[in-house]
Amino acid sequence: MSSPRVLVIGPASKVGVHLVEQLVAQGISPRVAVRRPEAESRDGPVPVRFDFTDPATFAEAVDEVDAIFVMWPPGAGAVRRSVIPLLEVARERGVRRVVFLSVFGAGTLSFLPHAQVERWLESSGLEHVILRAGYFMQNLSTMHRRDIALHSEVFIPAGRGHLGLVDTRDVAAIALKALLEPGHERVYELTGGESLDFYEVAAIFSAVLGEPIVYRAPSFASFIRRWRGREISAGMLAFMTLEYAFTRLDRSGGLTADVERVLGRPPLTLRRFVDDHRERWSEAYQLSR
Repeated sequence: MSSPRVLVIGPASKVGVHLVEQLVAQGISPRVAVRRPEAESRDGPVPVRFDFTDPATFAEAVDEVDAIFVMWPPGAGAVRRSVIPLLEVARERGVRRVVFLSVFGAGTLSFLPHAQVERWLESSGLEHVILRAGYFMQNLSTMHRRDIALHSEVFIPAGRGHLGLVDTRDVAAIALKALLEPGHERVYELTGGESLDFYEVAAIFSAVLGEPIVYRAPSFASFIRRWRGREISAGMLAFMTLEYAFTRLDRSGGLTADVERVLGRPPLTLRRFVDDHRERWSEAYQLSR
């Protein structure tokens, strides 16, 4: 039996990078959607030209593909001009299965862009798997790493709100199964196994790294002022602010058992995540001194 032909949208994203690694480990050479395939030098993955802002790239990217992993990066334009047109082309070209990376809460917050995509998939006739993922631990090692490294602080306007932080390695492992195995045509609500506020997050960082990390709980105004001076799109900043507003209301801390149910093991913990990235954090501290 031949391997399924898989396309990964967002191969450099927090989930996509691990999904590509796991597909290659399974002996599958996925297509990876990139703006400049000629600049790619990957062993295993096959780069194909793709740009959400250029619909002319959609057909070739999905041609002769069986299944696609799709995400909507804030800043890529409205989903009705980006993700949904891509999915329409994919259906026309014979794609059978879509695994869509959604967000925790899209089932009740109908105004979210991800909820629009979910509604389209429900009436599309395509096999589809929806991954409503909670807050990524990897947000702390990417967009929030600078504050932790340079200021020894977690600078997030979430108050005392809780989150079921999930490791994107777990999300990717479930996406892998959803792409390759039958029987996953449903919605998965993906969280970690601990509901933590950012005071607890900072305490775990301090304990694992042996460095005092504090949680500042800034106001939204302070958060926006700091982030306006950084390289970030207005769309991403608005998305982050909205996300933390809901967290601040303590509406994002619920936990589910879907990760353990699908993977047959407990979710990776935040302590494990920080420890696994110890060299990265150590490098950050050395550079900041």
